[in-house]
Amino acid sequence: MNLRDRIAADLRGTGMTGRSPSGALERERLRAMGVHAAAELPGLRRNSRVRAAGLCIVRQRPGTAKGFVFLSLEDETGISNIVIDPQTFEENRRPILASSLLVVEGRLENYDGVTSVKGDRFWGIHDAADYEIQSHDFH
Repeated sequence: MNLRDRIAADLRGTGMTGRSPSGALERERLRAMGVHAAAELPGLRRNSRVRAAGLCIVRQRPGTAKGFVFLSLEDETGISNIVIDPQTFEENRRPILASSLLVVEGRLENYDGVTSVKGDRFWGIHDAADYEIQSHDFH
């Protein structure tokens, strides 16, 4: 089996993998699009425009967050925290909810040592369907 087949088999059989599909299979394409790996984000300038991408492992819209949505995107280097305001979420609902592998563009924030991207543009990496990936959605 090639790497793509091994990742798909891991995910079908166990729901997880020790390999990151977004990093292992897409990193070159993502770099060409200007996407930074999760581990690079803390070293970038606060308030700069950045792109991050990864497997959406968590989507949260807590009742106490006034409509804000929080995503966790995993790549081969770690996890990127994504914050989405209510209006942006409504305008981008489809790619945010329908894409397992997601590219996010927005402003880099760093408060109290926590780095996040306040996302305002979103794209799905369309071959995610090959993996039958499910995110863990919490309401």
